[in-house]
Amino acid sequence: MRSDGEINMSKEFRDFIKEIVSIVVIAFVLAMILRTFVIEGRIIPTGSMIPTIVEQDRVMVCKFVYYFKKPQRRYCGF
Repeated sequence: MRSDGEINMSKEFRDFIKEIVSIVVIAFVLAMILRTFVIEGRIIPTGSMIPTIVEQDRVMVCKFVYYFKKPQRRYCGF
């Protein structure tokens, strides 16, 4: 037979596991929301923008601002 101490320990352990799982799920959901709608990390695959950005550079792309205004394209004249 189990004593009251073992039952309480088991309940505490189950509560601890539930809390850890809920924290991990919330963190995963928040990370997916941020990555989808706000900011995303990218690696530049080619050297098409050398010398400004070189191959394998890492950049953070801000997606949030484009929900409020349209992107503007500028003519360089080259």
